[in-house]
Amino acid sequence: AEASEVNVSIERTKARNTDTQIVSADLPQIEEIEDEVMPLANAPKAGWSLMNLIAVILTALIALGMVLRRTAGIFGFIPAIASVMIFALNENLSGNMIMTNSWTPVMIVILLATAVMAVLTAKKARKQNV
Repeated sequence: AEASEVNVSIERTKARNTDTQIVSADLPQIEEIEDEVMPLANAPKAGWSLMNLIAVILTALIALGMVLRRTAGIFGFIPAIASVMIFALNENLSGNMIMTNSWTPVMIVILLATAVMAVLTAKKARKQNV
């Protein structure tokens, strides 16, 4: 009786294995797709530039000095106003601080133009006072 029970058990196991093989043969094969890594080389930098902030502060100080010394008149504030507007409109102050961005050359040119204007108006004022 034990041998027949073992045979019945073996037959049931074979039947289950056959059913499993049939069911698994009908299923489509699952293919795993890996996530692509996004390249970061050309990603735009989000944030604000420290060099631009320094340029704005220096431009404003130079312009204030020219106006207080009365060498440039009220027009001495034009470069300072321009640099403050460019900074306010183009910098993302909620982002990270970075050293430079695409507006840094513009800010440096405005700073240098203001410095040259301060030197030239100071020389002109000295010549008039002598």
